[in-house]
Amino acid sequence: MIEDGHPRIAFITVANGGPGGTALRDTRLAAALRRRGFNVTIYWMFGTQRAALSAGIPSRWLASGARFLVRRGLPVTDFLLRHLDWRSERQRYRAEQRHARLQQRALANILETFTAPVPLDPGLVRRLERFMRRDRVTHVVNGMALFGGLTEAVAARGRHQSFTTLLTLQGDELTLAYARSDAVRAAAIACLRRRLLAASPRPIAVSKTYAGEIERLLGLPPDFLGAVYPGIETGRTVDRDEALRIVSAFLPGFDPARPAVTFLGRIDSEKGVDLLLYALRLLRERGIAPQIVIAGGASFGADYERACHHIARQMELPAIFTGPLGEADRDALFAVSRCVVYPSIHVESFGLVAAEAMAQGTPIVVPRRGGLAEAVSDGTRDGGLTFQPWDSGDLARQIERLLTDDALHASLAANARTLAQRFDVEVAADGLLAALGLPAQPAARR
Repeated sequence: MIEDGHPRIAFITVANGGPGGTALRDTRLAAALRRRGFNVTIYWMFGTQRAALSAGIPSRWLASGARFLVRRGLPVTDFLLRHLDWRSERQRYRAEQRHARLQQRALANILETFTAPVPLDPGLVRRLERFMRRDRVTHVVNGMALFGGLTEAVAARGRHQSFTTLLTLQGDELTLAYARSDAVRAAAIACLRRRLLAASPRPIAVSKTYAGEIERLLGLPPDFLGAVYPGIETGRTVDRDEALRIVSAFLPGFDPARPAVTFLGRIDSEKGVDLLLYALRLLRERGIAPQIVIAGGASFGADYERACHHIARQMELPAIFTGPLGEADRDALFAVSRCVVYPSIHVESFGLVAAEAMAQGTPIVVPRRGGLAEAVSDGTRDGGLTFQPWDSGDLARQIERLLTDDALHASLAANARTLAQRFDVEVAADGLLAALGLPAQPAARR
């Protein structure tokens, strides 16, 4: 029920204090909807990214990741982290990443909690219900279909007005890797399949390719899932001189005369940063030695990030690891890079980094599959190159082409910004509202 003809939309989004595509997607969509006059609220799961919120958008913290260190929720950890831990979000995030085993245990418990036949965390259900009643929510966008059980349970309690839930898929399949057994994994898949088949309106994924992958994984009918790309701010391009000034400020050793090959994203095992390092070592053997910038931080424990540091040192690659970057620094780094490489070893749901790099006119190199390949080409024009998945030799060849063939580089760069327009946040907002069954603008208040 929409009071006064004015919908109120809540996003249940995933953040952990570090880089995260789901939080970026949802906070950008929230900002776009607010600009159109919608009431929007963000509900944080596991952590927050308040710096990504536009002014005037309220947010509430649903649960910390530490809540799930045991199989049944520990609500006391949420209280302690909110009221007794005075460290910054960034400091807390770094501390969490030092303990990979705790992260893995929490993820295993999260998978079991949210795919159980009966919710194993009724306290969290009550908290969400309390927030939704306070905010008079009429529409909920679940940033991951995994959390659909929360809104199902709120609806079943019947204490909040009728509301619409849209299930979205972005990275849900990654949680399956943390299942404690094949039986748990199979049960989780069955739960997600049931939840998606019963959903109304139709669930959406973040790319057409990813929708097909999820349909095959969960045994859903072909073309069952809709697709709405995540949104980017395509108008925020950076002049090269300004970009050099920004990058030189946070990377004092950056040499504008040398081409830079950049990775930006989560430094977790599925992202393939080590694959990129192997490829760059192959190029060095051929006498090609670009600057190497690795930007981002871990989300699932810092073990892999530390391993990448060791690999770079062992191969005598002078890679610069910057840690997570803010949006202005990120855009500037894209603008001054010769190319951006995203060498993921799993099927990515989308290519947010690819879209953002292309928006700055920078060609991208991605594996030839999944949402990344879909992002880099519209079938007639390319904004970058693709390589055979898991093949460091082919990756090295594609990077070499962009470093040595100026005509190819110029052609791809000329296409990049046009291709990125497909992912403008206003286009994404239109798609989301259509999926929710809402008009492009809310009704005027009476």
